[in-house]
Amino acid sequence: MDEDGKIALYRIAQEALTNIERHAGASRVAVDLRGHRKGATLRITDNGVGLGRLARDPASGGGLGLRNMQERVEQLGGQLRIESAPGGGTTIDATVPLTHMLPPEEENPDAPASARQDIAAQ
Repeated sequence: MDEDGKIALYRIAQEALTNIERHAGASRVAVDLRGHRKGATLRITDNGVGLGRLARDPASGGGLGLRNMQERVEQLGGQLRIESAPGGGTTIDATVPLTHMLPPEEENPDAPASARQDIAAQ
């Protein structure tokens, strides 16, 4: 994963876990990061009190932390999805596209110089 993707997912997890600690009243939290064909998804779930209608929509200004998460993932071309029900906990999915999962294209520094030249000549 590239540095921008790592930082964004770290900050999203940090914000989500801080919000859960401060507001959710949860007794259980799960954090899961999985790679897939389209990129990677960070999923954070809790069994807390859930979010109110306005807080679920980061664009409404209902929660500064949620809006920050939304902006971070959008800067990477990703998507933030929030599911929550009063008393039913919350699930946050932050998906980062595959472009942030692949290493940058550069020549292999461990390859012999002749191999690098041959590749470049083709």
